Amino acid sequence: MAHHSKSPRVPLALPEKPDFLLPVTHGTDSRPLPVFTPVEEVYTIHALCTGRGAMTIQYGPKDSDPSKITCDEPVTIGRVHTAPGEQKHLSVQVDGTDVHWSMAILSGAHAM
Repeated sequence: MAHHSKSPRVPLALPEKPDFLLPVTHGTDSRPLPVFTPVEEVYTIHALCTGRGAMTIQYGPKDSDPSKITCDEPVTIGRVHTAPGEQKHLSVQVDGTDVHWSMAILSGAHAM
C-alpha cells in the first residue's frame, strides 16, 4: 500500500509525544470509531477532512449535539469534558463527495 503523506502529524497538529486514546485514523466513509475509555476528565479530538462536504463526529448513538467539520479547512481541535472511566462510542458521519477524513483522540487537554 502506497503511503504518500510525509508526516501525518503535521496536518492534524498533534503534539510531539501524543498520549493517544485513538491513534491517527483515516477513512472515506461513515463508520463507528473504536471504543475508548478516557482516564482523565477531558480528552482532545484532532480532526480534518478534505473533499467537497463535511464530516460529523457523533459522541454516541443518541448524541443531540454532534460536531460538524467542514472539509478543506484547517484542523479542528476540540476538547471534550467527560467522566473518566466511561467508555466512549464515537462515530464519524460523512456527507458529501470525495471526502477523506483523518482524526486522532488524545488523553487530556493540550495547548491549542
